[in-house]
Amino acid sequence: MKKTFKLILAILLTVSLLTSCSNSSSADTGSSSGPENSSSVSSDDPTTSDNSDNGNNPAENEPAPVIDDDVSQGTYADGSELSFDEFAFYYEVYEQGIPEGAYYPETQYAAGSWRYELFVYEQGSYNVSYLELGYADLDIEERSKTATLTLHPRIGNDGYESYPVTDEGVGYEPFDGGLDEYSGLILNGNGLDLYLSYYYAYEGREYIIGSLFKSSDLFAGLLMIRGQD
Repeated sequence: MKKTFKLILAILLTVSLLTSCSNSSSADTGSSSGPENSSSVSSDDPTTSDNSDNGNNPAENEPAPVIDDDVSQGTYADGSELSFDEFAFYYEVYEQGIPEGAYYPETQYAAGSWRYELFVYEQGSYNVSYLELGYADLDIEERSKTATLTLHPRIGNDGYESYPVTDEGVGYEPFDGGLDEYSGLILNGNGLDLYLSYYYAYEGREYIIGSLFKSSDLFAGLLMIRGQD
């Protein structure tokens, strides 16, 4: 029987919770959710804005993430230096929420190049059937509040082994959309709705946590990271 990954990391809030609960939770607790913080913090310098609330946990109501120990990774012939281990930061986010001392730059600062991990769920379950590492380009037009995300896959893992993948082989179309006041960046493409809901920086790195939906059903999760330790 084909091995599948157990849940690598917890699912973000559903679309309805993202759009309806962010206001009510702010009013009740006095703290902002990730999407609100990512769009409301004002700073000309993205390195000077702080967040003192470490209760911002996008996965607090979900089961703990688990990944098999035998997921291989490495450097491939095209020079890609990508590792599944780099995205283990979400274990700490799951346990403790987004770290105290993290800050939330304005969304315009999310533009640029990223490394990403995509994890696709089996239909009807939270088991992960496919993992993917690659590079992403995020373009944001500040004036029109529009955005485009392009994924460049480099490493796939189907439950047996990791192997090189390419743009041509996977054939992603760009995700296009814009800024939502409560849910961060909402993009559409490849028959999916992509919510990039949590954008924050901590200790020299920037992070984005997102989720993809297909016909209102959770389809996959997306983590993005840039910067070095």
